[in-house]
Amino acid sequence: MAAPPKVTIDDLSGKFVMNRNLSDPIDPLLTLQGLSWFLRKAISFATVTLSVHQYRKPPSEEPKQPIHIDITQRATGGISTTQENRVLDWSERDHEDRIFGKVKGRSRMFEGFAGGENGFKMEEGRGGG
Repeated sequence: MAAPPKVTIDDLSGKFVMNRNLSDPIDPLLTLQGLSWFLRKAISFATVTLSVHQYRKPPSEEPKQPIHIDITQRATGGISTTQENRVLDWSERDHEDRIFGKVKGRSRMFEGFAGGENGFKMEEGRGGG
């Protein structure tokens, strides 16, 4: 998926539609994740749309105000809608996905700088974890 220039890491809110001309094939990734041939083919024909809402809760509700990113993923072809709500505070959270099942995940922002592999690299002492 490609994003317009006005979308930055400071505000990812918006609606994003997959562009097959700009996207790499997803079948190899889905194969590694153990999805059946039938499901991989259904996904490969679907057009995926992400609705992203990025925000911080008011200080009265959450004093440290971590960034929240709520993502609704819709796919054409009868593939079910998935809702994923992330809080960028590096805490582990459970999530149940209709395709991938029960998963645990952690989310955070990280700082990098230009020049490394794939255009960025981690600052000293800031990676991993």
